[in-house]
Amino acid sequence: MHTDIEGATRIAWIAAEFDWKWPLDDPTPFCDAAGWELVRKEGVMWLRTDFAVNRPECYVYLENRHIIRFAAPVTDIADFRAPTEERMPPILQAFDDLADAFVDTLGLPARYEPGIEAMIRWDYPRIVVGLDAGFVAVTLSLVRPEYQADIDEFAERIRLGLIEDI
Repeated sequence: MHTDIEGATRIAWIAAEFDWKWPLDDPTPFCDAAGWELVRKEGVMWLRTDFAVNRPECYVYLENRHIIRFAAPVTDIADFRAPTEERMPPILQAFDDLADAFVDTLGLPARYEPGIEAMIRWDYPRIVVGLDAGFVAVTLSLVRPEYQADIDEFAERIRLGLIEDI
């Protein structure tokens, strides 16, 4: 499994320093800064990244026609049919390597959760930069802070038992 540590840390730094204007409905300014390409097909918007991985694409999540989250794999996508005990160790090692590089680049994180679904994130006034270890890849997420706050509040309500886990 290939991991693009250099590319991921470069984009994390660009995202942290970028002058985000939310609500954003056109990612062209960020694409220009990142060196990515905006692709629109049949009403679906996604970005072609320059990450050296087997699926160099970034998914764009919208709410009310405004971008709320970008998610891009920064490792190769593993075969989801492979047994978990074969698939997860390289993903978790890639996550650890990326997290170390991100700490070197961005400083100490605002939040870190180890484990099989590890995550680490940095909260900035205009963007939340995060890494997530998924079941087939490590994903770099760039999230609108207000959307992240809504997610955090929902998760806290579940944790407190105010909402049943879905």
